[in-house]
Amino acid sequence: MPIEIVGGMISPFAGPEGGYGAPGAGRPAFDTGYITRFVRAHEASGFDTGLVGYGATSVDGFAVASHALHVTDKFRVLIAHRPGFAQPTLVARKL
Repeated sequence: MPIEIVGGMISPFAGPEGGYGAPGAGRPAFDTGYITRFVRAHEASGFDTGLVGYGATSVDGFAVASHALHVTDKFRVLIAHRPGFAQPTLVARKL
């Protein structure tokens, strides 16, 4: 049985000094360049999968996952889902 290595959480934006943080004045809520660098660095390091987290006030996880998958050939994503916050039929339609 092969082993799958799951990397860190894919955040939609980089915070101050490259860490995680909330978007603020002059900083986008969805940083495609950061997501691209994150995914490619994890892929080059041997990770197979990354987690796209969920937050009630964060960017839609499907948008983050869509961009992450667009910039890679083999990296995969896990999208967190909390039943009750989004109707199952809406999530199925997004998938």
